[in-house]
Amino acid sequence: MTIIAISKWIGSLMTIFTFLMGAYKYAKKFEQRFDDIDVHFKNLDKDLKENTLMTLKLVIMNDDLSLEERIVAGEKYISLGGNGFVKEIYNKLVERKIETMNLD
Repeated sequence: MTIIAISKWIGSLMTIFTFLMGAYKYAKKFEQRFDDIDVHFKNLDKDLKENTLMTLKLVIMNDDLSLEERIVAGEKYISLGGNGFVKEIYNKLVERKIETMNLD
């Protein structure tokens, strides 16, 4: 094998190696962008759930709305993991609905 053939072979290997290193760096940057987007969407999902729970709380606590609407909001509130004082209000609303059904 001549020196020229060896040089071409080494040059080809270096070109391939350089290309692979560039592709690897690009893939890492791309992966980081996807990670950033994933974190952003997780934060957005958390904020959306908090806002939904707060809106449902307001509906449940609003005496000006119909009993049925407040109960439906309470069911959604509980299904999303809502708990505590508002859940107790929901339970009382359900009891009141049952009482009104028994009176009819």
